[in-house]
Amino acid sequence: MSRPDWLRNAAGLIDPNYWRGTLQPTPVLDWYLKSVDDAVQEAMELAPPETTLSLIGHSAGGWLARLYMQQFGVSNISLLLTLGTPHHPPPKGVPGVIDQTRGLLDYVQQYCSKPVYTPHLKYVCIAGR
Repeated sequence: MSRPDWLRNAAGLIDPNYWRGTLQPTPVLDWYLKSVDDAVQEAMELAPPETTLSLIGHSAGGWLARLYMQQFGVSNISLLLTLGTPHHPPPKGVPGVIDQTRGLLDYVQQYCSKPVYTPHLKYVCIAGR
């Protein structure tokens, strides 16, 4: 994805939930999740049968990968490696703390599987919580 692609997120500015800090992934992130799914499907077509994929996400890409897996499934994914990803929303009511995700991390924490290492789906988090 290119930098201009991220301007699509500006669509969230017209959603009242953005200003309340209760933004939902749909429809704001649909373009991103579709792009990730297209890449996953292409990789699976090029890979030998029975292949599973490893996803790597940096910063927001880590929790966006969790969102992708929640919406599109994990049958083709065996590892999520995150680098510097905040997996928890910022604390509420702390002066000077702003949720830059406008509530999206709250959604991820509530509706996405916990990033817990299992034999079938491994999570590795580097320099993040």
